[in-house]
Amino acid sequence: MLDRPQRRIRFVECEIDRVDNGFHARVVLADGDQTTVSGTADREQGQDADLWCAADATVAALRGLLDLSPEALTLKEVVQFQIEGSPAVATSLRVFVDGKKRKLFGLTQADDDRGRSAALSVLNATNRFFTNG
Repeated sequence: MLDRPQRRIRFVECEIDRVDNGFHARVVLADGDQTTVSGTADREQGQDADLWCAADATVAALRGLLDLSPEALTLKEVVQFQIEGSPAVATSLRVFVDGKKRKLFGLTQADDDRGRSAALSVLNATNRFFTNG
């Protein structure tokens, strides 16, 4: 059985760097006890590669914070779109915990910090599932 944190997992920071063939991201998250974990990811150039990279790094940090295997939490899709003239980022994830598979969806209003927006979208999806409070 998954030991769920009592408080929401909180975004701390996201750094995205351009590298020769794409992006490298580092995302730091904290739990209710202020334990921090960072996750990293690399993504080759492509459509919204920076968003994908930040979302991948967020998932990696979540796996570390929640002690999950790569198969237990996977990122399936990241999209940026306009809704009523405002940018938004949506994410789709799959979770396999306690023998059950679930789809999780997250959404956040985007701002100029695309990496932060992607990370917050992932947390929007996962905090509802992985936390008790």
